[in-house]
Amino acid sequence: MLSKFNSVRLVIFLWIAGFISPLANASTWVLANGDRLRGVLIEETDKEIVIKHAVLGRLTLARSEARLVPVAEGLAGGVTGSGYGEEGSKGAEQRPVLFKPVKKWKRQIELGYARQDGLRDREDLSARVEVETHFGSHSLRASGRVIHSEADNQLVAEREEADFRWRRDFGRKYFVQSLTTYASDEVRKIDLSLEQQLGGGFRVINAPVQQMNVGIGAVVRHIERGDEVADDVMLGSIFQDYTLQWGNRFKLTQEATVFVADRGNISGRGGVTPVVAAPQDGNYRIKFNSSLQSKMTDQISLNLRYEYDFDRSINDVALRSDSRLTTSVGYTW
Repeated sequence: MLSKFNSVRLVIFLWIAGFISPLANASTWVLANGDRLRGVLIEETDKEIVIKHAVLGRLTLARSEARLVPVAEGLAGGVTGSGYGEEGSKGAEQRPVLFKPVKKWKRQIELGYARQDGLRDREDLSARVEVETHFGSHSLRASGRVIHSEADNQLVAEREEADFRWRRDFGRKYFVQSLTTYASDEVRKIDLSLEQQLGGGFRVINAPVQQMNVGIGAVVRHIERGDEVADDVMLGSIFQDYTLQWGNRFKLTQEATVFVADRGNISGRGGVTPVVAAPQDGNYRIKFNSSLQSKMTDQISLNLRYEYDFDRSINDVALRSDSRLTTSVGYTW
């Protein structure tokens, strides 16, 4: 049973160059390691400040790691790559040196297990890992998940999923994104499903404790089912995500995506029998998930997650809809 967990491997490699934009009315910040950074303040919260650098773009810094330099001190010391230095203290000519802060990845792993014996025997096992980071106007997120469920010695869920998302902000309201997704589902007889989405979105809410985004995209999907011929299909998609933070202990996240095909089968060839929905009727798929996280400590949390997946193009009506409510213990570092 546990061998499925060892079969998921996530390999992430990315090289992204920053976009250059001019800055005016810039201020100078001294970082915890002594480096000095000059940019324009965009927004600030109790924990973070967001500034725009002339070369590096949008940067997010922890308040504990940055100190605003008074105007006189900033002009006298200049902007150097290693603190004030002797030349800076003497008011020498400013020598801007690029400072490239390394933003740490936020990593989280969730493990959930439930077992029931008696009138009905049931066992549920799930694992989820997610890493994300932000630098400049870019954000990266990678996640992987495996689920194994048995009821009365019958397999009811055996699924693997992984995705990688890149977003690039344009100002405070607009963004573009690329989302690559891998999945397999033994119960639904999906050996391999690969999706590539390209799209753009709009920030409906962009506040320190609450964010909401909506957008549209185009998706190319490749799917393989057993001995059948692999199939490729083009889809339209509408996506939405929401985050709400209550203080330092509670966090609500939610994501939803609707895939639409004007004709045929979203999931490729749905078995040897004809597709239930007539080609002219089109098909659709809905994916929804939400989670409520409650921190016990700065690193350990309890998580309640609800997931729903409906695929109208699957032949077997009983397998079209899948919903799941899981609890897990999470560790963040």
